[in-house]
Amino acid sequence: MHLSESTQNEFLCVLIQVSDVVIPLQVHASRDPADDKFLGCALAANATYIVTGDKDLLVLDPWRGIRVVTPRMFLNLLRE
Repeated sequence: MHLSESTQNEFLCVLIQVSDVVIPLQVHASRDPADDKFLGCALAANATYIVTGDKDLLVLDPWRGIRVVTPRMFLNLLRE
């Protein structure tokens, strides 16, 4: 899917408005250490979900009360 530059900019502006900046917590939980930063961000943000296709993260579901789901699973959860 190709988005025009103006659509991309509009999306980024909305994303910035609804985003919170967090300082990731140090965690060591993933079998891929490079993924720990995502877990640390989710924990610091009190996230409810991590939406990913990364199998190293998906095997952790649930992790510390945070659901780790695929995009399809997340959309299905939103429809419930």
